[in-house]
Amino acid sequence: MRSYSCKDEELTAIAGFVLFSFGRDSSDFSAYSPVFDSGYNARFQSKIEAARELVQPRLETIELKTVTDGIYKALDQLNVKVGFIEGYLQLASQIPISATDFGILPFRKSVRYHDLESVFTHIRTIEANIQRYKDLLMDAGLKQPVIDEFNATLEHLIIQRNRRYQLISERNLRVQSNLGLLNDLYNDISTICKIGKIIYKIAAPAKIKEYTFAQLMKQVRRTEKPAEEKPAQPTPTE
Repeated sequence: MRSYSCKDEELTAIAGFVLFSFGRDSSDFSAYSPVFDSGYNARFQSKIEAARELVQPRLETIELKTVTDGIYKALDQLNVKVGFIEGYLQLASQIPISATDFGILPFRKSVRYHDLESVFTHIRTIEANIQRYKDLLMDAGLKQPVIDEFNATLEHLIIQRNRRYQLISERNLRVQSNLGLLNDLYNDISTICKIGKIIYKIAAPAKIKEYTFAQLMKQVRRTEKPAEEKPAQPTPTE
C-alpha cells in the first residue's frame, strides 16, 4: 500500500527538490540532530536514484518514447488516408451519409487529442462504412491499394498501442512489487520536511514552502506539465 497520494514519478521529482534544499541546509539539520549526519545526504540521494530507476528505467523509457512516437506517426498516416477517403465520399454523391456519420470528423477530433480509444471506436465505423459503400466509393475513384494501405497502417497502430500497454503494465507491476522502496523514500521526504519546518518556522519562514510536500507537488506539476496532450493509457484488444 502506498504511503503517498501523488504519482510515483511525481514522488521522485519532489524528492529531487527536497534533496537540493536539504543539501544547501545540511549544516542546520546536522546541528539540530545527529540523525542528519554527514552520510545522510548521500543515503537520501541513493534512494532517489534507485526510485527513479524503478519508476522510469532508462532503456524502457527510451523504448516507451519510441513506441509513443510511432503511435503519433501512425495516427498522422491514418489521418492522411482518411482524408483521401473523405474526398471520394464527397465525389460519391449517392452515398446518403455525411462525413460525420461516416466516422471521419469524429475520427479527426480523436486524432487531434491523441485519444486512442476514441480513435479505434471511430476507425471501426469508417471501416464498416468503407465496406458498406465500397462499390460507390470505387466508382468515385477509390482503389483497393488505398484500402490495403489504410488497413496496414491500422494494424501497425494496433501493434504499437499494445506494445505501449505492455510496457506500462510491466512497469506498474514492477513498481507494485517494490513499493517498499518508494514508501521508504517518502518517509525520508516527510522526515526532512517536518524537521525543516521546525528549524525555519522562526529563523527563515521563507524556506517553509521548500519543506512543504503540498507546495512541492504543485511546483512539480507546474514544471512537468506536458506541452501537448499525451495519449491516454491504452487497453489491449484485437
